[in-house]
Amino acid sequence: MKKTRRDILRLFSWIFALPVLSGLNTRGLAAAVNITRQEVAASVFFKTLGFHQLPAVDLITDSEFNDGLRFDESLADAPTGKTFRIQNCGRIEDLAEKGTLGVLPYFHIFAVNIEKPAFRGELLTQIMSYLISQAKLDPGRLLLVSTNRFQPYLQQLQPFGINASQFIERDYAEAIAAGDGSGFFNPPGHPHVNGAHSVSIHYASDASTMGKPQQYPLPGFLELGEIAIDAEPGEIIQSESAGLGVERILMAQGIAVDDFPTSQQKALAAIKSESELRGVPLPKAYQKIADA
Repeated sequence: MKKTRRDILRLFSWIFALPVLSGLNTRGLAAAVNITRQEVAASVFFKTLGFHQLPAVDLITDSEFNDGLRFDESLADAPTGKTFRIQNCGRIEDLAEKGTLGVLPYFHIFAVNIEKPAFRGELLTQIMSYLISQAKLDPGRLLLVSTNRFQPYLQQLQPFGINASQFIERDYAEAIAAGDGSGFFNPPGHPHVNGAHSVSIHYASDASTMGKPQQYPLPGFLELGEIAIDAEPGEIIQSESAGLGVERILMAQGIAVDDFPTSQQKALAAIKSESELRGVPLPKAYQKIADA
């Protein structure tokens, strides 16, 4: 059901009354209108675990990578302590996948980081707890994809009702070469990423899909996000990070999100608004999104 202006204002009055959102980037209406109840719920959940919120960073970058548009939440320096941020971004490479389940030209990442975690996989357990206990996703519809580096973490999934059959082990060399986050994250040309071992989390759009033989890539599944895992057994863990797609989680919950054309228009509006606000040129990405 379409929300009226009164409904939206009522929602904002409730959202901004929450102290957990006091650090949210509200540099203009374009930032504010993208707040969803899902983001509020995630913020509250991680706040209770001792995380504090950081503001979103600029959508327009000074890099040629991704045609000057924020690709993800990765920055040159990892934040200190236990933090999260809600980052708006878009990926030019996704435009070619128009019509694919979950692909939008403009989306939001709920990014979480722990500096010096108490144990290996601390963030993995917290992400799973959020997805299952807070977002109420069915653990039986989850699949995880990574390389053999993820094997030691499988036992941490058992308390959540996730068993080894829900893990797809990808060839190590294949994952390294792809760099797509399902085993290894290393987008070519990314200015802030030098490669990180990772595991991707996927959710069956239909419960019946789980009964079929699965191999990566996973048609009929939504990729909910990725979690970076430690590179080498025995090394001291400096930090753990994860990024969850806000719109993807809403879709997994059965909640309607913007279609591609609506998301496209929001992307153009957000980019133009920031360009004018900061006094910086429109990035190359703007015209490519307009033409998609």
